[in-house]
Amino acid sequence: MADKSVPTLFEWLGGMPALDRLMSRFYERVKDDPILAPIFAKMSGDHPHHVAVFLAEVLGGPTGYSEQFGGHPRMIQRHLNRHLTQAQRRQWVSLLLDTADQIGMPDDPDTARSRRGSKSPDAEVGLGGSQGTVQGLSAVVGEQR
Repeated sequence: MADKSVPTLFEWLGGMPALDRLMSRFYERVKDDPILAPIFAKMSGDHPHHVAVFLAEVLGGPTGYSEQFGGHPRMIQRHLNRHLTQAQRRQWVSLLLDTADQIGMPDDPDTARSRRGSKSPDAEVGLGGSQGTVQGLSAVVGEQR
C-alpha cells in the first residue's frame, strides 16, 4: 500500500493543471522546432491534453488515459511504424525538459533527478514502438537500464 504522506510525482509536479500547462507549452514550441515540427505537422488540437493525461497516469495520477483512450496498448498502436530517429527522440526529450524548466516545474534535486532519470517503458514508447515492433521497445528499455 502506498504511503499517502509521500506525494506521487503527479502530485509533486502540480497535478493535471501543471501537466496540461507543460504539454501545451511544449507542443507550441514543437511547431517551431526544425527536427520535431514535421512529425507533428498534422497533430490534432487535443493532442497536448492526451499526452498530459497519459503522463498523469504514468506519474501516479488518475487512470484517465486507460479509461478514456484505451491505455498503453492503444498508445503503442498509435505509435507503431512512425520510424522516429534517435535525433528526433533526443530532441523530443530535450525540448520537453527545457520546457519544464521554462514554465517553472519543480526543480529540486530529487524531482529533477526523477524527471531526467526515469526509464519507464510507458514513458519511452517512441523508442521501440516507432520502429514497428513492441519487442523493440523491450529491447531498447533493457539496453538503457
